[in-house]
Amino acid sequence: MADKPLISRGVMTGRRNGGGAGRIDTAHRYDEAAGPRSAHRLSDPQRHVRGRLTVRDAVVRTRIRSISVIRALLRHQGYRVPSGSAEAFVQRAPP
Repeated sequence: MADKPLISRGVMTGRRNGGGAGRIDTAHRYDEAAGPRSAHRLSDPQRHVRGRLTVRDAVVRTRIRSISVIRALLRHQGYRVPSGSAEAFVQRAPP
């Protein structure tokens, strides 16, 4: 079967990308003498900071969702809660 000419369609196929795939594979192979690649590893302090930021983000998202649900329930009961900061939500909510 004759090879078809490669037409540039903006989509990579195995035929067009096959030539460079072997070079990429060998370039990124694990080198036992050098140890693991450190380019994508975070330092211990940075991992702790990122962990704390992840937890903080989860807490903030939970607080925002909780306030939205409470406001919707109050609105369903006929109460109106004015907009404002999350810290002052308890003072704005009806008694």
